[in-house]
Amino acid sequence: MRRNGLTKTLARWSCGLLLMVTAASALAVQDLLESYRLAQASDPQLAAAAAALRVERERLVQARALFLPQLGLEAGVTRVWQDVDGLPPNVVLPEEYDSSFYGLGLTQPLYRQESFALYAQARLLLAQAELGYARAQQELVLRVAQGYFRVLQAEDGLRSYEAERAALARQLARAERAFALGGATVTDVHEARARLDLTEARRLQARHEVQLAREALRRLTGAAVVGELARLPAGFAPPVLEPAAAQAWVARAEAESLEVRLARYGVALAREEVARQRAQRFPQLDLVARYGRQDGVQLQQGLEATVSERAVGLQLRLPLYAGGGISAQVRAAQAGQEQAQAQLEAAVRAAGLAAESAYLQLEASRRQVQALEQALRSLALSERSTARGVELGLRSTLDLLDVQRERFAAERDLAAARYGYLLGYLQLQAAVGAATTPAPLEEINQLLVAGQEDAPGSSAP
Repeated sequence: MRRNGLTKTLARWSCGLLLMVTAASALAVQDLLESYRLAQASDPQLAAAAAALRVERERLVQARALFLPQLGLEAGVTRVWQDVDGLPPNVVLPEEYDSSFYGLGLTQPLYRQESFALYAQARLLLAQAELGYARAQQELVLRVAQGYFRVLQAEDGLRSYEAERAALARQLARAERAFALGGATVTDVHEARARLDLTEARRLQARHEVQLAREALRRLTGAAVVGELARLPAGFAPPVLEPAAAQAWVARAEAESLEVRLARYGVALAREEVARQRAQRFPQLDLVARYGRQDGVQLQQGLEATVSERAVGLQLRLPLYAGGGISAQVRAAQAGQEQAQAQLEAAVRAAGLAAESAYLQLEASRRQVQALEQALRSLALSERSTARGVELGLRSTLDLLDVQRERFAAERDLAAARYGYLLGYLQLQAAVGAATTPAPLEEINQLLVAGQEDAPGSSAP
């Protein structure tokens, strides 16, 4: 599949990218990709998935050992008591003596149907663990992006409230001067002061949100956020995603989603479990060999000998009756297979729904960004005309305060919508199983690095 529209967007910012990267080094800016790499080294969930993968690799070695020869050392000491009747009068055997044996025993499995099923299960479990590790990586990508964008959005909100407070302070000063000259009412002064106080309270809350967001990111990455984070260019416009059809993403998710692939392995494992339980009814054939020495063998009349033993043969075991236990185990395994098949169907449906939801949310975020950008342009014009009307005595201070409040709120909504689009893009990639590597993060990170000198803020008219 061709790269989506994010790649096209990257080209619009490529001219100044090298300069921006150089500036980032000087300013010690932490970007999204660096945050992810820090989290990789410290995240306990990813470490647990890596350990689970190592476990299954060793279990595959254990399953392979079922087909290899088993060699063991045998040794023992035996106290023998015997009563022997019918011997000739001149033959006397001891009634009690000690005997010892030591040697080597070898068993080479030739045919064990259950071992084949166990080995197949071990391979499937290893593949499942590999997917589990990929899922842990994908979840980490999303968690890092969420934490990173939360910090950026909180900082944008703080800058916006600081700019709004500064604008309200200027309006309060103007209202007080106008009131002193008889050009404004005391209501205008009180309204401006009330708006300023309310904005100050929101600014303090926004500062708290920044602290919380940075702490959450620190816990995720294992390192404190020093300095600024790389952020989007001020004029970032979300592109149309390709393919621009929800059904295409649904079909891809139903085929490639990690949850669907894990569920398919679950069905295969259940199938092998049925085969393993049925294998208990099959014969087992082994090649056995033995070599050893037995000391203290009593012959007669106090004679003692050492016997060397060498033996090679075939050993066959065939279960005949197990009280119905094997049949019950087979039926239980068959029920487990039906359960796994139903879980696969549920995973397919859930994957399709997740992909469709992510795509529609992504498109909604893109359109919201467009609408808010247009709204900001209109509000900027309205603010200028209202400010002019206040100077001419045609509009009230309250009118200007209302327009300013709407503009600042629209700026905050626009920032949130842009971050929502980027997070939605990652969620869509995760829905189709394409966020198991940092590649989607790298796409977004280039945009962030390109815009790291554009510290967003709000400008007063």
